[in-house]
Amino acid sequence: MNGNTPFGSAGTKEKDMTPKDKFSKLRQQAEKKLAMRLEGAEDFSNLAPEVKTRLLHELRVHQIELEMQNEELRRTQLELEDQRDKYSDLYNFAPVGYFTISKQGMIVEANLTGASLLGVERTLLIQKPFSRFITKDYQDSFYFYRQKRIETKEKQTCELKLVKKDGSEFYAQLDCSPAKDLQKDFNQLGISIIDINDRKLAEEALGKVHDELEQKVEERTAELVVVNEKYKQEIEERKQAEEALQKAHDELEKRVEKRTAELNKIKAINTLAGGIAHQFNNALSGITGNIDLIEMDLPDNENMAGYIRQMKGSADRMTKLTEQLLAYARGGKYQAETISLNAFVENVLPLIQHGIDHRIKIETDLLTDVLNINADPVQMQMIFSAILTNASEAIEGEGRIRISIRGAEIDDEFVKYHSALKPGYHACLEVDDNGKGMDNEIRSKIFEPFFTTKAPGRGLGMAAAYGIVKNHNGWISVYSEAGRGTVVRIYLPAIEAPAKIPATPKRALPQDSGTILLVEDEEIVRDVSRALLERLGYHVLAAVNGQEAVNIAKSYDENIDLALLDIILPDIEGKEVYPQLMEARPNLKVIVCSGYSIDGPARQILDAGAQGFIQKPFNLSALLEKLEEVLKD
Repeated sequence: MNGNTPFGSAGTKEKDMTPKDKFSKLRQQAEKKLAMRLEGAEDFSNLAPEVKTRLLHELRVHQIELEMQNEELRRTQLELEDQRDKYSDLYNFAPVGYFTISKQGMIVEANLTGASLLGVERTLLIQKPFSRFITKDYQDSFYFYRQKRIETKEKQTCELKLVKKDGSEFYAQLDCSPAKDLQKDFNQLGISIIDINDRKLAEEALGKVHDELEQKVEERTAELVVVNEKYKQEIEERKQAEEALQKAHDELEKRVEKRTAELNKIKAINTLAGGIAHQFNNALSGITGNIDLIEMDLPDNENMAGYIRQMKGSADRMTKLTEQLLAYARGGKYQAETISLNAFVENVLPLIQHGIDHRIKIETDLLTDVLNINADPVQMQMIFSAILTNASEAIEGEGRIRISIRGAEIDDEFVKYHSALKPGYHACLEVDDNGKGMDNEIRSKIFEPFFTTKAPGRGLGMAAAYGIVKNHNGWISVYSEAGRGTVVRIYLPAIEAPAKIPATPKRALPQDSGTILLVEDEEIVRDVSRALLERLGYHVLAAVNGQEAVNIAKSYDENIDLALLDIILPDIEGKEVYPQLMEARPNLKVIVCSGYSIDGPARQILDAGAQGFIQKPFNLSALLEKLEEVLKD
């Protein structure tokens, strides 16, 4: 603009004047204009006094209004100056660099942050071409970019590389938008600059790594193509193997299903065998007891003695049969004790050998060191007898049976294939014959109940042997080939405890005295047991069920020395009767008697404090021995 401005000549900038100077100039101009107006004004001397007074009042009012306006103007001016200072601080100390560039590319204005980014004092930047601070690679693209922004008046972001005063370069992000010049035309650019050098360097490094990785991927892909062909072949082979494995799995599953069905059948037979044995034992108790009574009544009748011996023999055979049934049903170890396996074989072998064909030679190879085991001698005799009998029947004419005992250390590897065993030292009883042997089909069935290759009804021996050995925490194995004989091995845990020396049974029948409470629901067993006890001199109190036994224990006025307690009663189980008897008579001695084994309910009563157990069927001698054993303590 040309000429004078309201604040002075054109050469004086308003922004360089102080507020005091501005008001002084304004007053001078007002006085000058007032003087010019008064030169042609009329004379007010002839005015009436009241008119002059009114005019003076109005002038004073106007003067006050002007003073108030002047004060408002001064306050506004100060606020504007404060806002300008704040804006100036925000502008100069912003976290990004701000530049204003003319249409020709010259720097019109810059903040302190922008000057710091370029490493140049701000005053030295003004009217310098902005392109001076752009690397050569980006100058042409920035020129067209700048022109495009001014023409389109659109805001846009770009990235380029700037150079500092010291020559160092850095990447920057520019946000450009059109800006008005002094003529209010959009012929300038407002630019904000952010240093993105670290990010760009990271991107370049990442790009380099990416290129290297792509190259490696290409190389690896080529390798994988080769490997893939190999894998295709392996997959095909694996597929064929899986099909074969699936076929084997299906076959195994069928075998498992078949075996499960067999085990369920065996379990059912076990339960049936246990029940039958219990009933047999009760019935045999009546037979054996009455035989003893007959023998006591007719001690000198030789003809009757022969009959009695035959009846006892038959009863013993029936007793052994029920023992086999209970063993097969895994009804327990009966009365296990520590025995020497060597002494057992030496004592039992002569009893079995007389029933073996004399043309068969029996050899023994027993250890000099005694191996003790914890087992029921009766059950062990049944196993030994069944194995020797099978071995002798497999030999036609002359032959050999070899019996050996040795120690065997069972390790974890052996246990993997014999799950019933536990690691540790075991005694191994081996019976080897040179008979006709068995094929695989027969060998796989030898432990099945009632399976036999001999006469029907003789197949319980090996099945019972299997149950007994398993119940003694042992393992029985059979190896055989057709025409090459059979080897049976029994593994039982060895112990260091000394073997029990059998007591010599007392033959005399002393006449004792005392009172015995007999708890038995089977009438025949109750009657014969009562008769036997009375023959021995005891007073017998008989109870047919558990509640009657408890009532007798509570109501009987005199002493009761001992109770014979059956386990299976019609109203209350023996294990529940026992504590009630002890509550009524704390000092009462109790012998548990049952057609089942000592394990199970009988063991629970013994663990609770009962003094003894006697297995049905029992004879007079066994009963007498058990009574003396308990009552003498």
